[in-house]
Amino acid sequence: MKADPKLQIPKVANLGLQYMARFNHLHKPFDNVKVRQAALAAFAQEPFLRAQVGVKALYRTCPSMFMCGTPYGSATGSDIQSKSNMKKAQELLKASGYDGTPVVLMKPTDLAAIQKLPDVAAQLMRQAGFKVDLQAMDWQTLVGRRAKKDAPDKGGWNMLITGWQAHDVWNPIANPTMDTRGEKSGWFGWARTSS
Repeated sequence: MKADPKLQIPKVANLGLQYMARFNHLHKPFDNVKVRQAALAAFAQEPFLRAQVGVKALYRTCPSMFMCGTPYGSATGSDIQSKSNMKKAQELLKASGYDGTPVVLMKPTDLAAIQKLPDVAAQLMRQAGFKVDLQAMDWQTLVGRRAKKDAPDKGGWNMLITGWQAHDVWNPIANPTMDTRGEKSGWFGWARTSS
């Protein structure tokens, strides 16, 4: 479209989307902070963006939890994902005591905006030494299953990948992923401040 001089492409103020891997803190192996760190170390952002978006001009990496380009956008504290590498991930996983527990990673088959991300995650985690059970399902099934606190082998899950609009996650008050109230009232994945 850009090559056609007869077309005018509108410019919009768009901070974009932010993709996120969400761990289920209730069950092995992600009840162990060191295992979560190993997974994060394996997750360089570029492979995810290249697979999902494809066109370099349409994406940029951002190590901030609160969207780059916003008042809270900062790389402070993001060393593990901004400097990730496979060797480090393998070392962290070995040091974590990971016992080969399969990771149930849910993959939506009908949501084009995120459907390639779980494939990338599965590949990178396997390279790090995780055993990954990539389970394909439609988005509504994934959303229903996401609410389950059951163990992964009883219909629960270990990990999902989703996407957020900038305004949903650009500050610590509104960002649901920062909710660390745990199992009783926290956001799916039930993060706890003590884990």
